Amino acid sequence: MTDNQNSSIPEPKRETREIKELIESGPEIDIPDKIRSMKRIWIGDDSVKGLLMRREKGAVFLKKV
Repeated sequence: MTDNQNSSIPEPKRETREIKELIESGPEIDIPDKIRSMKRIWIGDDSVKGLLMRREKGAVFLKKV
């Protein structure tokens, strides 16, 4: 996952920071939920449907790991 979120959106890096902290220290079980939470940034923007699908696929993959 890259950190290329739109800086015009309030708190665009919140989930990225939280995921990084979880990777470094904590329960990996929370990471898929944080990835899903990131989708709030783009909900309603039809131009990023592919991005939303990739985020969901990433969350599903990490749930299985």
